[in-house]
Amino acid sequence: MPFKYLIILTLVIPVYFFGGCNITNQPEEEDQISSKLVVHIGNNPPGFWFFNTDSLTLIDSLYTQERIGYLDVDSNKESIYWIDGSVQKKLNTYKLTSKSKSAVNTRGISLKVSSDGEYILTYKNFEPGLSEIYDSEDMNVVASDSLGRFLDVFTIPDRPFFYAIVYSEEGESQQSKLISLNQENLQIENEISLDYVNFSSFNDIGLSYDAKFFFLSNTDKSGAFGNFVVYDLELRAQVNQFQVGPYSKFSISPDGKEIYITSRRSVNGTTPQNIQVLNYDISNKHIEVIIDDPSEIGLEGQYIESEHVLVSPDSKSIYLAPGNKDKATGKYSDILQFDVEKRRVINSFEIPRDSLGRYSTFLINMDLVSTQSN
Repeated sequence: MPFKYLIILTLVIPVYFFGGCNITNQPEEEDQISSKLVVHIGNNPPGFWFFNTDSLTLIDSLYTQERIGYLDVDSNKESIYWIDGSVQKKLNTYKLTSKSKSAVNTRGISLKVSSDGEYILTYKNFEPGLSEIYDSEDMNVVASDSLGRFLDVFTIPDRPFFYAIVYSEEGESQQSKLISLNQENLQIENEISLDYVNFSSFNDIGLSYDAKFFFLSNTDKSGAFGNFVVYDLELRAQVNQFQVGPYSKFSISPDGKEIYITSRRSVNGTTPQNIQVLNYDISNKHIEVIIDDPSEIGLEGQYIESEHVLVSPDSKSIYLAPGNKDKATGKYSDILQFDVEKRRVINSFEIPRDSLGRYSTFLINMDLVSTQSN
């Protein structure tokens, strides 16, 4: 069965944005699109934009009444799930095929969709609380348990588990472990101690698709630099570490072979500003800089500001958004698609201005999931 891909970018855009924006890209026929870029708009009115990932042209949009909190996308049924930011939390569903929206009450704050799209895990990250499993068809709770404080939850393609990092603190001592949860009943299938992992000041964490390696980026207490660290889960030891800029983020390629890391660097000893992009090959443990000076990739007079990076569905390019900042005007201009082999920008989408001519966007998160076509 053929696959197409859906990418999520999360942005916060003010209320006045929609009154005077000038979008030059015109909507295309949706049945001609093999992949979609979804932009999450976080403020009045909140909602989503849908783009063609090949041309970055606008396809469609959805506006919601409630503020959108944590979200994830069904890997098989072309559905978006999110927990809103209201006092009475609701787990919302939007089906892209039928363009229908529904909601149920929830006690969770964060969520993760299972790798097969059959179940949804809701939980309270960064604090202890009840975790619940919903059936994605009827949205009924099928299992619940209090499993501790989750730092994050992952899924791996074709594996029927939620992988959760459980973390606890007592005084100066810290305990952490990676647990594998059965996606149907929340039963713990396996657990591995991560007490040797330093989670203080971490920026991003991830798990290799073979569940053998654990990745973490952090920031030093000084705020001047950070580290990208690789841990072997079988050896239960750190096996690699590279110094990177502070507040680094990373994205694992869909083929599971490479990781792209953003690294904020200083210019002439000043406050770190320009973003480098690094490539880490998981198999040979080699790391290299693929974007250093923006002028080398056709961004003369500008610098990349955003730490967020996302790998394209075919693993041949990366998305940076919105992070192309003009030094003279301070304008955040484009969502960029960068070809990692040709080392150049191949597509861009300019963030529209509001009625006062202002560009005001703030990137919260990016995610990539695959969806099967009907």
